[in-house]
Amino acid sequence: MPSLTPLCTIFLLVTITSTARVSTARITMRLIHRDLIFTPTGSTSLPTLASDSDSTSTHIEANLIQSSNTIYYVNFSIGTPPVPQLAVLDTGSNLMWVKCLPCEPCSPLSGKRFFDPATSSTFAPKSCDLHCKKCNDMAQCEFRLTYSSAPSAVGILATEQLTFSTSDGGTMVVPNILFGCTRKTRDLPQQSQMTGVMGLGPGPNSLLWRIGTHPKFSYCIGDAQNPLYPYSRLELGDGAIMEGYSTPLVIESGRYYVDVVRISLGGSTLEIPKSAFAKTPGVDNGVIMDTGAKMTYLHKDAYDVLEFTVRDWLRGSKWTRVYPEFARGRQICYGGKAREAAETFPLLGIHFAGGAALYMDGLGTFLQHDRDTFCLAFLEADYGESSCIGILAQQNYNVGFDLSEKKVYFQRIDCKELDE
Repeated sequence: MPSLTPLCTIFLLVTITSTARVSTARITMRLIHRDLIFTPTGSTSLPTLASDSDSTSTHIEANLIQSSNTIYYVNFSIGTPPVPQLAVLDTGSNLMWVKCLPCEPCSPLSGKRFFDPATSSTFAPKSCDLHCKKCNDMAQCEFRLTYSSAPSAVGILATEQLTFSTSDGGTMVVPNILFGCTRKTRDLPQQSQMTGVMGLGPGPNSLLWRIGTHPKFSYCIGDAQNPLYPYSRLELGDGAIMEGYSTPLVIESGRYYVDVVRISLGGSTLEIPKSAFAKTPGVDNGVIMDTGAKMTYLHKDAYDVLEFTVRDWLRGSKWTRVYPEFARGRQICYGGKAREAAETFPLLGIHFAGGAALYMDGLGTFLQHDRDTFCLAFLEADYGESSCIGILAQQNYNVGFDLSEKKVYFQRIDCKELDE
């Protein structure tokens, strides 16, 4: 879920089977940095999408906006007439939800973009049936999403249509999408512009099961710390890019698990016990992929070794360790610029079964927190929770998920090459 802070745990208290797949073959969404969209006053300029659609179009585009804490947002519209939304892109969530009126509380900044079901001619609440875990007094199916480090979302399930911009300047509608109409949630700091979550998890409630002939998606993340980098993107459906080395994908409890076999720094394998990455069926351990988490969270046995190795490498360098108040847990920080440290810091590699790997330079290993402080972009996972690989570790890669083949692909690439 939106890692507004990390989100590596999520529970959905309903199970509903989505309706039939649509013929839409491809949805392409460009990633746009928050600083290029949000004005100094906090207002946001979003396109107003028409309700007309071209059913033959197969290439759909929408904007994704990156917030100040490197979470990516998708810009689409919902309902008839369409209401623009800013929803967190999250592979750790299986259900799409948006804030609905009446709401409690309502954000003063984003309330004008809240979806009002009473004004939409295509809104249809989900009636109670055998799959519904809880019903309200109006015989509507209720839901509650509980996150590990973000407020819960509570409301009713319904179906609606989504509207996307197409590559030819038109629009396209994807009808009858199951979503959560959220009436109760809270904003976290710097998240008042968020109107919901677009869940791309593998569960039956996910949008993935409605697009293309097979459930697949890919995303390419460029320089997440550069607001001017314009080429990051998301692909949904048959047009998703499956290139590079692959590793087996294990789907369990609505999450994407990968088999990490080792971590290296400068080509040398760190002495981390294999048990730190092991996945036990039915147990909350192992390693998941999560675009909703900014940082990467490691089992204590893995984090201990990584932290010691990084501190040892920087010992005696021009970078002096500092102890800022904003540092979380055992996070280690240094005075200076991450981009300068990145020029000499060796590549850090996360290696997977089958030969795939994620290699990150200093800008993937460290995060600039303020003008004069950068910190390790890794933290220790909470006791009893899975490790998760966050979005900063996935920079300069196109990452493809094929749910049918149960594989994840990693292709190291400058995202702008995908436009050539």
